This record gives sequence, C-alpha cells and structure tokens, in this order.
Amino acid sequence: MILPLFLSVGPAQAAVTARDVLIKAPGASSAVYYLAQDGKRYVFPNQKTFATWFSDFGGVMQVSAADLMSFPLGGNVTYRPGIKMVKITTDPKVYAVAAGGDLRWITSEAVAVALYGTDWNQKIDDVPDAFFVNYHVGTPVYVASDFSPQTEAADNDTINSDKHLPHALHSKKADTKPEIPGYPLPHTACAWRCTDWTACVGGTVTQTRTCSQGSECMGIGAPKPQETQSCAMTTPGTPQPPVFQLDSDSAAGTVIGNSDSVLAKFRLFAADEDLRLTKASFTVATAGAVKTLTLYDGAALVGGPVSVSATGDAFFTGLNFVVPRNGYRDLTVRGVINAVGPSGTPSGSNAKVTLKTSAGAYVFEMDGVSAGSSTLITAIPGGDISGNDKIVRKTVATVSLTTLPTTVLAAGTQVAMRLIVAADAAGDVSLKALTVDMQKAAELDITSSGDVSHATVRAVGGSANLAGHSSASAGCAGAAGTACQLRTVLDSEEVIAAGTSKTYDVLVNVNGTVAVGDSMSSHLNGDDALLTGALSTGTLADQVKVNATDVDFAWSDNSALPHSATVGSSSSDWASGKYVKVLPTDTQTLVK
Repeated sequence: MILPLFLSVGPAQAAVTARDVLIKAPGASSAVYYLAQDGKRYVFPNQKTFATWFSDFGGVMQVSAADLMSFPLGGNVTYRPGIKMVKITTDPKVYAVAAGGDLRWITSEAVAVALYGTDWNQKIDDVPDAFFVNYHVGTPVYVASDFSPQTEAADNDTINSDKHLPHALHSKKADTKPEIPGYPLPHTACAWRCTDWTACVGGTVTQTRTCSQGSECMGIGAPKPQETQSCAMTTPGTPQPPVFQLDSDSAAGTVIGNSDSVLAKFRLFAADEDLRLTKASFTVATAGAVKTLTLYDGAALVGGPVSVSATGDAFFTGLNFVVPRNGYRDLTVRGVINAVGPSGTPSGSNAKVTLKTSAGAYVFEMDGVSAGSSTLITAIPGGDISGNDKIVRKTVATVSLTTLPTTVLAAGTQVAMRLIVAADAAGDVSLKALTVDMQKAAELDITSSGDVSHATVRAVGGSANLAGHSSASAGCAGAAGTACQLRTVLDSEEVIAAGTSKTYDVLVNVNGTVAVGDSMSSHLNGDDALLTGALSTGTLADQVKVNATDVDFAWSDNSALPHSATVGSSSSDWASGKYVKVLPTDTQTLVK
C-alpha cells in the first residue's frame, strides 16, 4: 500500500485557490501533497522523494479537510530528474532518473564517475519495490554524453514539467540541485534571460528574440537558438499565437493493425490569456492506414472519433480545448489502425499524423476566451507540425538479451550472445537474418561455429545449429584487428508463434591461445533505414536485402498471403530492423 508523505509543517498560510502549490490539511502530522494545474493532488511516496524536489517545507499551504478531499488523487510524485541515482533492493543495476520517471541504466562505473563524481556510490537511493511501479525503464546510458544531470534538472524544475501536465509560470519551483562536482548555484539563479520580442510592425510576419544564461550557470542546458513566433492575426496589446512543439512522449515506432494507438502528442502554449482550440485538421501519412482519429486531454475526450478520408484527412470542429494563460496543455491524438493484409493496409504503412495550418480545405483556429478578447489565431507559427513515424505491422517482434551461460573467455566453442525473440499476441513473427558486431583482442581468431549447411545460431536446448550459413569478416581472423562481424542468413525462417518467445545462442569458435586479460564483446546490429518489401541476395556473403537495400536484421510480420521466405522470390512482408521493439544495442562480454 502506498501512503502519502506525512510531515509536520507550520500554521496555515492561506485558503488555496491557486494551483501548482504544496498543500496539506490541518494537523501537525497531515500529509503534504502537490496540487497540480490539472486540479489533482499528487502524493510524495516518502521523504526521500520530497527531498529531491524541495529542501524544506516552506510555503506549504493549509486547506480544510473538505477542500483537500475535493481534489482527486492524480498519482505519485517520482524523483526529480538528475538529482540522484536510484536502484531497488532486488536488482543490482543503478539508474539515473530522467523526465517522467524514466530510468536510464548506468552501464559502467566509469560512466557513473563521469556523471556524479568519484563518490557516485554515495548518491544512490534505494526505491522500495512497491514504488518502483511508478517508474519505467528507458534507454541505457553507455557513455557520459548520453545523459546530463544538469540538463535534466534544469528542464524539470517543477513537478508539472516532469509529469507533462498543464504548466503555469507561477508553479512551485524545485530548489534542489544535482549532487555532482562543480555544479553551480541552485538552478533558479540560472534562468534563461531573454530579450524582448522584436516588434510586429511594417507588415512583418514573424518576431524573434534571443535567450542566454549568465556565467554563473556554467553551461547548464543546451544553448537556445533564436526563437521565432508568428505575428499573424495579432494587434498591439493582444497575446501572441501559441508556440507548438511535438511532445516526445509519442516516440517513433511500430503500431499493430486493428489496435487503438497513440499516434502523436502536441504541446500547445498560451501567453497572456487563456486560448481555446476550436478547429483542427490532420493528415495521415499513408491514406488507409487509419480508420478514425480521436483527440484527448489525458484520458478526457476532446473531440471525435472522426473518420479519416480516402485522402488521409480528418477535420475537427466545435472543439473546446482551453490552454491556460502563461501555460500549456498536451493534445493527444489516438487512431484506430486498419487491419494489415490484402484486404486492409499494407505492412509498412505509416500512420504518422500531421497537424495542419490553415490552407485550402485545412482549417486551424484558436480564440481568446477572456472577457472582451478579440484574439483569433488561424495559422500555426512555422506551419504544419508532424508527429513521428508510426509504422503499421500485423504484429511486432521484441528482441532482448538474457544472461550468458558464462562470461569467462576460453578457447573452443563459446556462446558470444544469447538473445530472446518474442512475438506479440497479434500474430507470428519470422526471423530470416541477423548481424553481430564484435570487438576482440587483436590476436584472437574467431570463426563461425556452423558449417556448409548450418549457421552460427542455435536455439537454446536444440541439438544442432539452425539450417543456414554464417560468414565472419576479415577482421575476425587472428592478428587481423579488433573489429569482427558475423553475418547469418537462415535457409528458411525461424517462426515464433504469436504470444510466445524463443531463445537463441550465437555460437563462435575461439581458436588458438587465449591470454589473461583477453576479451570478446558482441552486440546485435539494427538498421538505420526503414524498409519493407521482398528479400533478395545481399551485397556481402550471408547478407540479404529488403526492398533492394542491404540490411543487418530481417524479419516478417507474416501479413502477406501467401507468405514466403525464399530469397529472390519471397513475399513483400519482410522488414529491416528499424523500429524493432527493444532491438538491443547492449553488449555482452567474455573476459579471460
């Protein structure tokens, strides 16, 4: 059971009507909550969580018990990003905390020292298992440049920001700072200092300003480029149009046919008054990929569902989506995805949505809702705003690594990598080709464990390697260098049944003498290019092409009828490794 944080604070300060403040009911031991812009109160699970945001309990506002209960619970507060590292007692991994409770595994002590100093192991809090459900595991931190405690803290100086909630400029600011060497004064001294907007006069269509930080900030945060916003539909003394930015919560990836999926999130800002979105138009990249679009504010319906036309368009009118003055709100776009296959949309269709500015049939409109306001905005500053790729498949493959049987390097046949391939319950997944990059001691001689009719890959528990062939690059030979690549193509295909998984070993022969300190590290390659199509023979030995382009990883969602894995005459439902769910870049290492 999760309990709110109970603290002893001073006497009542005011009856609360504002948002973005700390509140409590009367009583010395009453729980302290964060009352957010969405009108919900958020729980501090324990004092350690509170201490990553605030150094003391000053400014806690007292409300009546009845008023307190009128604000529904919104969830738990997580650690402020960048401030401390965390772990759980049942897992030895140490994580940095990013926005939204995103946990970034710090993969080595060297990275931890670079980020948090030589005493990094004194800056770790144990998160009770019961609270770990409030977090989610994100991308590992392999090098120090993958994560910046300073930037994470500076970008998330309010609980609203961390939770992607509607935000107001008067939000209760955190006063903590990352525990790292050389960190400057508390980040409140490092606020961006911006010039005034240039004037909208003489027919100009945009205005600009520049922002910088003082020397005391020591480079916290990424430099801000010159900011630009539209002068359209404004007059002196009226608010400027909101600035739109794509919310990174809806990352590029794969969506499954016949599903109801989040396709994009757009963040809308307002300046000097509340602004209301009344009309919006969207296009879908592949006409026919999506049946309907629906707009949400969190879980609350904003508009729709609206059918997507044969040309990929969807038009919303009569909306009442209000963005608070000096704040922002996130508009979520969900879509009902069409079925994948001969009677639906082709595998590889793109359900990416674009928010359109007013032009032709497309209409965008926001107006001011303050008494007497004449504000009307009919253009998006900078033009259309596109979401990320959302590639439609009949099913999805998930690839992950699991523990090696040994991490001790020795001569002979060894498991260089052990991976799990899982198929979503929506359908079977087929595997055709994979590529493993290796770093090795220069003198090591690495060869495939296969032969003329077998690949270097074996299903765990199987008695023989899979039918196929594998090739080792020239660098795999002894004294030929440290970079080695193993490419594998299967004769047929490995089918992973819907809702199941299979575990595979990449087996290699380590030839010759292995010296103390020698090592061999392996990682699975993905693909930079998004490809869907038929299989053909690749440029290199034991490589295939998808849609006439070489790939390092080839898989299929089995959406074609009939489906075929024959190189040169296959069906067109094969895909590259781009957007394969959790295709790991983790390295598995053996050391003598």
